[in-house]
Amino acid sequence: ISNPYHPMTTKLLSINNKQKVLNIVQQNNIWEKLTEQKDKSEKYESERFIIEKKEVKTMRLRRCIENIILTKILEREGTVEENKNYSRLLILERTILDQ
Repeated sequence: ISNPYHPMTTKLLSINNKQKVLNIVQQNNIWEKLTEQKDKSEKYESERFIIEKKEVKTMRLRRCIENIILTKILEREGTVEENKNYSRLLILERTILDQ
């Protein structure tokens, strides 16, 4: 019923069925309950989005911390060749390519 262009909606709201549908919807406050549930669902969806956003930020922070720690370990315990290769990688990562 929420999509007025759907073929089933047209059938349900035809002149013969219109009053029946209205009676069913008004019976036991079905429409009010449906709108309340819809509002609740939207609220939970919004909360879920906020939580997922925080989770992504936390994952990025964790990755950054891991990279910092691993870099320090490489500097301290890595061979000269490994440190040179890492330095070259950093330079390449920061290189801006011509367009």
